[in-house]
Amino acid sequence: MRIALVCHRFYPNIGGVEFHVKEIAERFVRSNEVAVFTLEDNKNMPSMETLNGIAITRYKPVRLSEAIRIPKLSLVNDIKAFEPDIVHVHNIHSLMPYFADKAAVKAKLLFTPHYIGGSLTRFRRILFQLYKPFLNGVINNAAKIICISDVERQMLLKDFVINESKITIIPNGVDEELSKVSQKRNDDERILSVGRLDLVHKKTDKLIKAFKLVANNSNGRLVLVGDGPDKGKILDLVRKLSLEERVILKSNLTRRELLNEYSRASVFVMASENETYSIAVAEALAAGLKVLIPNTSGLALFVHGGYAMGMDPPITPEKIAEGILNCIDKTGNNKIRSFRRYIPYTWDAVAAELEQLYHQVI
Repeated sequence: MRIALVCHRFYPNIGGVEFHVKEIAERFVRSNEVAVFTLEDNKNMPSMETLNGIAITRYKPVRLSEAIRIPKLSLVNDIKAFEPDIVHVHNIHSLMPYFADKAAVKAKLLFTPHYIGGSLTRFRRILFQLYKPFLNGVINNAAKIICISDVERQMLLKDFVINESKITIIPNGVDEELSKVSQKRNDDERILSVGRLDLVHKKTDKLIKAFKLVANNSNGRLVLVGDGPDKGKILDLVRKLSLEERVILKSNLTRRELLNEYSRASVFVMASENETYSIAVAEALAAGLKVLIPNTSGLALFVHGGYAMGMDPPITPEKIAEGILNCIDKTGNNKIRSFRRYIPYTWDAVAAELEQLYHQVI
């Protein structure tokens, strides 16, 4: 098969969608011809290259904001010129589905929305409502809609006009090596968070403020792995709270370096209340960490399944701090109970199910 993967961002950019597309692309290319079409703001990145057998074409977008990036019209023509059998587009919170739909003239269109239930600011919500009629057109034209959780499926059915029979659920995967790192842990109070440094969505500021409260009762450190639009503001907050010696920011880690961070930490924390699934949470659970997350959106699946400790909304620094202290057993309340061992999907299983789906629609 000739598979065109279309996404808002791609490796080496860091994020859940970026990682998802990279992992399936690297598996598809073993027996298919794979091309990735993506946007890239970094002018130092090559516009075209082949990486691990994957042909990558990057387009510098017209950027109206961090979230609103308009691709060049040549994107559509280039996808058509690739002559794909499958056009698989990712991320409903971008303009890429609209352009992928225009390009999938002779190909079957598949759509993985990664939908978090609308936009997180008033301005983005207004723009999203204006965009919805076009998204309904994409959904109508798609041969299959692939959700990564039942929570996402329910949100899509509520907010869009969808033939439910089109929807297939295929969860995100996890690196098999994560199950091997739990025995290497050597720092009982190392707290880890992995994700975009984003105050609007990921609420990294709440996590740092919570750690300020934790720091008074613990000798632990908070390690933030990731990059993002608010990195400068987050560094300013760390300095303002005099946490320079206790909060560590790490960006652009290799996969081996990230696995090492999972192996060294004992607690994983996420403050975001709007997640369709979360690869980082699944990875932390697979690595055997105690996991503290909001009991909301797709994250509630991990809490209700008995795998993670949940925090009921609204999420505040005080709630996060209390949860962290319970996880490292510094409150004396002994609220931590035994959690079930999380057995995740592997990326091999995800790619195999997707390939089977591609063959079905062709």
